[in-house]
Amino acid sequence: MPRILWTHCPGKINLGLRVKGRRDDGYHDLDTVFCQFQLADRLEFFPGGEFSDIEVSPGLEGCCADDNLVIKAAREYGKAVGCEVNGRWRLVKHVPVAAGLGGGSSDAAGALRILQRCLQYPMRRGDLLKLAARIGSDVPFFLAGGLARGRGRGERLERVEWPAFMHIVLVVQHFGLSTRVIFKEMRLGLTPEAPEPSVDPLSELHALMEGQTKILRNDLSQAVFLQRPELREGLE
Repeated sequence: MPRILWTHCPGKINLGLRVKGRRDDGYHDLDTVFCQFQLADRLEFFPGGEFSDIEVSPGLEGCCADDNLVIKAAREYGKAVGCEVNGRWRLVKHVPVAAGLGGGSSDAAGALRILQRCLQYPMRRGDLLKLAARIGSDVPFFLAGGLARGRGRGERLERVEWPAFMHIVLVVQHFGLSTRVIFKEMRLGLTPEAPEPSVDPLSELHALMEGQTKILRNDLSQAVFLQRPELREGLE
């Protein structure tokens, strides 16, 4: 067994996002295009010991709670393969926290990749994706990476080919926003439900490739601006 295993855990942006409605399981049906970018966390694993713990970048100790997705991924993976997964995790954060960039989900996917290597790939790809979806809606995308259309909770993925290279500008704020709170704003009716769009995120993506950058729409934006009006200024 290797002494240390590590992986990069890149973030993502959503190139268009539609919220289609609330599901019976409490989640929302989404239609979006996930786009992975180069900025990434670094996750390391030191196998061994009697339990699993995690060390994170200085100043981000709040990410070290029991519900940290890296620890959750390790626990769920151990249950799925029928063995106890113990060791020390070290997480160096570069993707901004609580910024809608999927850093926590990417870290969880990184943990699954590391454990697959550590235990000589005991899980088949399809089973691993199902496990990832139980950990978090965005986690399956980060196992696939690249560019993909996500539907359902975001876990139903369709690969998208895009030959162009795109520069992304991230305007990082000093605060974070909870995705759960933003969806709650929509449920409370503080944000009007968007009408059925004439185009979907995949059509928007093709328009973006042709230089029509203003066409992208995110149905969560109004709920976000209600929480933090200064984000509208940043976007403009």
